[in-house]
Amino acid sequence: MNTFLAKMGHPGLRLALAVLGLSACAEEVGTPPPAVPSSTANGGAAGTACGQDGALGCAPGLARRVRCESGKWVESAVCSTGSACTETMAGTTVTATHCAWSAFDDPGRVIACAKMQQCENSLFGMERCATYPKLIAPGVAHLAKVGGFLSVGKAVSEEYLIPAQLNCLANATSCDAVKACVDGPLGPCQTSTQSGCQGAVGWWCSDTRKFMDCATVGMQCSMAGGSAHCVLPSSQCKPGVNGIVCAGEDAHVCVSKSGVETSWIFHCGALGMTCDANAKIDDDALEVCQPKVITPCDAAIFKMRCDGNSHVRCKHGREVARDCGWSGETCEVGKISTDTPQANWCQTPKWPDCTGGPTCDGNSLAFCSLGKRVSVDCKKFGLSCGEYSGQGGSDTCKFP
Repeated sequence: MNTFLAKMGHPGLRLALAVLGLSACAEEVGTPPPAVPSSTANGGAAGTACGQDGALGCAPGLARRVRCESGKWVESAVCSTGSACTETMAGTTVTATHCAWSAFDDPGRVIACAKMQQCENSLFGMERCATYPKLIAPGVAHLAKVGGFLSVGKAVSEEYLIPAQLNCLANATSCDAVKACVDGPLGPCQTSTQSGCQGAVGWWCSDTRKFMDCATVGMQCSMAGGSAHCVLPSSQCKPGVNGIVCAGEDAHVCVSKSGVETSWIFHCGALGMTCDANAKIDDDALEVCQPKVITPCDAAIFKMRCDGNSHVRCKHGREVARDCGWSGETCEVGKISTDTPQANWCQTPKWPDCTGGPTCDGNSLAFCSLGKRVSVDCKKFGLSCGEYSGQGGSDTCKFP
């Protein structure tokens, strides 16, 4: 097996979150500040006495940068909300002050996104690409718990990067190398309908090649209907049989079509539901599971609603609830017209306001992530911070 693809089969999405540190967004010329803000401030409050003109420091509270002029501390800058004043020290002397944003906890992911952005002319923004693993983490955890059947082509976007791609991008020093990392050893997509499995890794072509490591959700890659899917295969299905086999609360789905046998398991009990032996496999695979208590409904008059964090709708004459928490979302009641209240579908979380797109501050790139302003030191990864001039251009970490 090709070494690159062999590495692709390695499980893990790097979804664990590290403890936040701080990195520099220097506002005065000088060496980069320490990784964490000073625990004490060497400057004083504006207007208080200072010992030596020209001295620099952070004011108490670490929200302001100050300098000594004519025997008094003078405010030189106020740090933006979410950032803190830090000091660069040479012995006991402060040589520079900075307003530093919290360091992003997966800088390698940011660097990979930045390289793809400048070399692949990708349309996704840094904010989405960098935080993508966190956005899909609840859904990944849900899949690993419940099992089932998942189309690789529909499940992920090109921001989903498996470990082998991240490792490849970390070492890429040119746009040709970046493209090779994104495409993998199979090369560029020839059509928009290519798909396949290589071990546990499924791939799908849609302009660019997308990969998903099914092992990360405890599944296998299987070809079904001509395209790659992540499945939790069943041993309960017999050749030539289509339907549902219930084994306790587990639903074993059996599909036989044109001589191709496909099967998968849903752990309905993990959803607080049970197997429905009479279910029909249509557009909602989860309907192979049914509530333990059936509530009839009339779709013609039924109004969708939120029941706690579950979105409830009427389908096939019975209420069907989806727990929005499976995908890290919340159920919210909105309006579909000016006078008709209606429950919306599960909504993505509303993060606190975070203003400003990606911006350079020296060699550091600051951007918004899940409602917080964070930063990455581009220079640490052999890149410089500058403007990306492609489609949707903005500041990013780029090749020197």
